[in-house]
Amino acid sequence: MKRLQLIILGAIASFAFPPYNLWFLIVLFLFPIRFAFNTSSSIKAFQAGFLFALGLFFSGIFWIYISLNSYSNVNIFISLGSVLLLSAYLSLFYGVANASLTFIRNRAHPLYLALGVAIVFSFAELIKGSILGGFNWFTVYHSQLYGPFRGLFPLFGGSGVSFLILYTIGLFAVFPEINEKKRKKILVQMIMGFIVSFLFFEFHWTTSSPTGYQFSLVQGGFTQDQRLNPRFQQLMQNFYFTEVSDEISESDIVILPEGSFINSNAIRSLTPIDGKMIITGALEVNSNGNAFNSIFAIGDEIQSYQKRFLVPFGEFIPGEQIFESSLKALRLPIPRITPGEILQQPLIFKDILIGPSICFEDSFSKTYANFISSNIFINLTNDAWFDDSIGLDQHLAFSQIRSLEYGKPMLRVANTGITAHIDSNGMILSRLAINEQNVLRGPLIVAQGNTPYGIFGELLLVFCLLIVVIVQSVITKLRIF
Repeated sequence: MKRLQLIILGAIASFAFPPYNLWFLIVLFLFPIRFAFNTSSSIKAFQAGFLFALGLFFSGIFWIYISLNSYSNVNIFISLGSVLLLSAYLSLFYGVANASLTFIRNRAHPLYLALGVAIVFSFAELIKGSILGGFNWFTVYHSQLYGPFRGLFPLFGGSGVSFLILYTIGLFAVFPEINEKKRKKILVQMIMGFIVSFLFFEFHWTTSSPTGYQFSLVQGGFTQDQRLNPRFQQLMQNFYFTEVSDEISESDIVILPEGSFINSNAIRSLTPIDGKMIITGALEVNSNGNAFNSIFAIGDEIQSYQKRFLVPFGEFIPGEQIFESSLKALRLPIPRITPGEILQQPLIFKDILIGPSICFEDSFSKTYANFISSNIFINLTNDAWFDDSIGLDQHLAFSQIRSLEYGKPMLRVANTGITAHIDSNGMILSRLAINEQNVLRGPLIVAQGNTPYGIFGELLLVFCLLIVVIVQSVITKLRIF
């Protein structure tokens, strides 16, 4: 297969992900995997995986170019080069995973080879989502919000769903190596797996109930140009003061987007009302001069949450000492945000526990791992950096997946969008249009209980994987296949 064809196939595969959600296109991963099975060269297998992923990432995250060229004053060539460089970096993980298949191809029974596909690619995604701050965009499970594996998110989480998808793709990939009788048996297994997932589609692991309280989510609709203009910032501040004053008289909890206030000092001007709460984002600087991207909840007392998982190259520079001189030479801004403590307490409103997150923290399952006792999640973000690109829909999908994983409703408020009310099954109950200045209001619904994934995390997947290995060992030993 030619290099250009692999890049094109990868670009087509990006349509499996939000906002297009053509989930079945994830099967295009078969092409680089089959290439690895058909070559004895690990280098060529690496190239196939790398080029396929390059097409996937470059077409899928091109919206990052907007933030660099339009709002960071980076010229067009450096902006394009930066997106290409990031795409190439992310593609390395899939290239290495594909190359590793050449080492196990002739050393394993086809069923174990399919399992090997799932293991190596899942491990590649795990590393991609961990080092240098992690980047979970276009992780395989991201394609299955509306796919046949949707019902398995509350059982195995995103990483488990990725593993099962990759295992299924691996089974398809070994079809040419097995006879027709074995193929039929594998197809039966796949169909049974799909049926199990479908049975859990509408199953509610947690119990949702109304509280009698009302919420207001304020979408300011300020462009990033306006937010970065010092002369406009006071006008923006006055807008939020007015909106809070208007909404708090009607609602019990009012939530503003990430960075709504210039700094934490401005928050002192917000007047708390007995029995009600205002939640907003602001830059917080402590006595040591450390800056935090924070959430403040103003009620009977002031509670706070400091962002833990920072945006690489947006809020911090991985290996800053190495890259600092190069960034200065390219005239790129160098962020100085400090991460908050990993273990933080949920926010409390009345007897309701609220699990907070800021910006792209909702792309990580681990963000809410110590908030499983929460009754509801919130996400405050500012995606104005990316205008009305597909990046906004991709980000929204992560919030939906987190609600689905943990069985908790989500209140998501964004500066320019997408502001949404998400139920405990990951479905959008209501949302605002992108770039409009508006308020989303509704009844505050909370959830009690936890999903299996919320309780056991990845342990349930490991347990099921052990069962699969044992069953396959018995099957191959007894030569049923």
